[in-house]
Amino acid sequence: MAPLGRHARADRGRDPARRWNVRDRGDDFGSRLGCAIPADRLRQERDGIAVWAQSDGTHNRIRAAVRPAGGTFAAALTLSPSGSDGGAPQIAFDKTGNAIAVWQRVDTTVSGVFDSVYEAVRPVGGTFGTAQLISDLGDDAYAPKIAIDGRRNASVVWSGYIGTSYRARSAFRPADGMFQQAQSLSGAGMDTEDPQIAIDRKGDTIVVWTRSDGTNDRVEATLRPKGGTFPAAATVSDAGWDAEAPQVAFDKRGNAIAVWTRDDGTNSRVQAAFRPVGGAFGMADTLTPLGDDGSTPQIAFDKKRDAIAVWSVYEGTASKVQAAIYTP
Repeated sequence: MAPLGRHARADRGRDPARRWNVRDRGDDFGSRLGCAIPADRLRQERDGIAVWAQSDGTHNRIRAAVRPAGGTFAAALTLSPSGSDGGAPQIAFDKTGNAIAVWQRVDTTVSGVFDSVYEAVRPVGGTFGTAQLISDLGDDAYAPKIAIDGRRNASVVWSGYIGTSYRARSAFRPADGMFQQAQSLSGAGMDTEDPQIAIDRKGDTIVVWTRSDGTNDRVEATLRPKGGTFPAAATVSDAGWDAEAPQVAFDKRGNAIAVWTRDDGTNSRVQAAFRPVGGAFGMADTLTPLGDDGSTPQIAFDKKRDAIAVWSVYEGTASKVQAAIYTP
């Protein structure tokens, strides 16, 4: 992948093997960004599914519509039960076309009103099954994310209130099985927010989130090797200022890059850190040019292991897109 433009990394002396090239896009795109690397050809033989939250006149319900391969979207189905609000839906496919949707829903227990995480499975060519609870009832679980590996094992992460603080939580579902008991990934005592997940082709799973160190919010990460368990999390972002909005992605060899935003005392700037397969995250590179406020970063790899990070920058009158290309 050819570089997109001038080199604009703020911390150029740390590692000559890291090569980020940054480009501004001058159009007003707003602040909601996505990042994906297209496949070599469109897979027309597979179904497509859209999920969203929609009011039934009283409550927001999770809805789904299926587009058969080569066809058009069918009438929408309702996935979440009636009687309370649902939100934050996500969906993922395995390599054979089975799909799992996850979302959060308000539940009422004897202890109060809490959010819970639910899932529904659609086998390829079939229909969605009954919604099933993944999180522990009463955990106040929210913002689920899902990823599925090459052997059709699924993992979901979310933030859930355990004891005295919100913690990163995860549940694992073996192929054709049921979700297992959720476990906590982050430490107790300080709130955890915004967990994100990625799985590589070998089945290694990495999760990142932000958690306070008592003074500032910092990015933490943990990696579960295929068939193993999650170790204690490591801190990825530097101390001294708040970090937020982490994202993470793997390349085909199992190397990973995490991105996030971090305050520098004047501006919120996008940073990135590289993790070689079998190693640990290195020092952060600052991608946003000095003086710019970056937000909502996203990261993805292509088949050649080049990575692209994108984010939004507000420049007085419009939100513009900046992008950085990483070449190994």
